Amino acid sequence: MNEISPPDERERVIAVAGKLFSQLGYDITTMQMISDAVGIPMDSVRAVGTKQQIYRSVLKTLRKTENEFLESIGSQIPPGVEGLHVLADAFLEFCLENPELPSLWMHRWLADAADVSDLEESYSVPLLTAMADAVRSVARSEVDAELAAHGAVWLVYGYVHTGLQTGPGASSGPSDPRNLKRFRAYFHSLIEAVV
Repeated sequence: MNEISPPDERERVIAVAGKLFSQLGYDITTMQMISDAVGIPMDSVRAVGTKQQIYRSVLKTLRKTENEFLESIGSQIPPGVEGLHVLADAFLEFCLENPELPSLWMHRWLADAADVSDLEESYSVPLLTAMADAVRSVARSEVDAELAAHGAVWLVYGYVHTGLQTGPGASSGPSDPRNLKRFRAYFHSLIEAVV
């Protein structure tokens, strides 16, 4: 049996905890669940940190991924309204590829991890500020750019987290090609509504 080095073990704990937190929420996920899911003793999980420290590490890792995404597309975004459409598509694709991030925030918005303070200031405000600046640069003067940015994030996160309701008690996932096409068209129509 190969022995796992501590950095590899730490990364595994954070990755697995991130999946559990995004699926079940912070409040429901226990350290024992993390230990069982990673397949390591509880002492090894505790060596990574407390539940709150692991949660913060998960968000820090996802924020780093998000920052890398924003930096990678920053130079590719054309000016004006076209740039807002490019940003919208890129943000949607990023969220579809990293569904843990929208799911974690959806849980948090429903009062999950309420005892963990200052996360919004550290993790969500920078994204919302960048998006509001992008909206402000092209929107009509009467448009509340900050609210438009918040609305866009809520819309995308909600879609990525749940997909679309297709009937009583039924839904299709966010990757369903037909519904993704519909969602993307609607998202772009909202952009057109603010410019």
